Amino acid sequence: TVTYLVGRARRLARDSRLERQIAAVAASADGRRAAFRGMLPATAQLLGVRSCAVVSRTDGGDVADWAVRDAEPSDLPASAFDVDRGVDVGGDDRERLLLCWGAGETPAAGAVDALRPLFGIAVERFAHLAALRRLAQSDGLTGLANRRFLNEILDDYTRRGAPFAVLLMDLDDFKRVNDTLGHLEGDQVLVRTSDALRGASRERDIAARYGGEEFCVVIPDGDLDTVRLLEARLREAWDADRVGAHYSAGLAAGAGDEPALDVLARADAALYDAKREGGARSRVAAGPDAAARTAP
Repeated sequence: TVTYLVGRARRLARDSRLERQIAAVAASADGRRAAFRGMLPATAQLLGVRSCAVVSRTDGGDVADWAVRDAEPSDLPASAFDVDRGVDVGGDDRERLLLCWGAGETPAAGAVDALRPLFGIAVERFAHLAALRRLAQSDGLTGLANRRFLNEILDDYTRRGAPFAVLLMDLDDFKRVNDTLGHLEGDQVLVRTSDALRGASRERDIAARYGGEEFCVVIPDGDLDTVRLLEARLREAWDADRVGAHYSAGLAAGAGDEPALDVLARADAALYDAKREGGARSRVAAGPDAAARTAP
């Protein structure tokens, strides 16, 4: 049915978005990169060449679009390798990986065939680990990032002193939904809430289920104006009758000079003020030492 197809398309879209966000965060510590880096010196020796690399192509382009994923020696550009004679060692529909050696070099006879299955096994293993990582960092019901992934993001911001803004929201009457309509309907309210958050946030914003009926959106490099705009988009599009609940929100921003968890704590205090005043409203925490004030 049309309804099923639309729902399926939305699920695929939200899964791919979270997958891209997780990949971006994990890129600096990618297990596959680390493993390839460790394999390349021995690989060069077994091939009988001075240099080798694993190169990747993600867009189906020609040789000019191939980029070095890891190389030994590590400072060589893609042009230093004979990509045309590279050996496919695995990948998926979005990315193919090739084992290449230095331009003008010739591997020892039989060495390439011997190495190919080893790299194939490695690629399959890393793909499996990546899938497990994604499962560990996403919420099974809504498809949003989970609290564990959110904490990784916040820890990274603290280490780098990166500025960000955050919206922390809570469904005001969620207990009533569960008590009167049942937990299955409660789950649907949570799913509709997550869809509304995706619709209001940008591609690079990180929407997460913080716990229970509480949600969070982290805005990289954001400030109070940015998070106000996000909340305004969410509030304008929010249909309490369709979603099944009202919400309250706390907004805060950090300039990178305080721990990220402190910024989140200020957003949580502002959220508490909004709920204490009756709910269905937002409050803004103006700064680390300022009291929350009513959002415009």
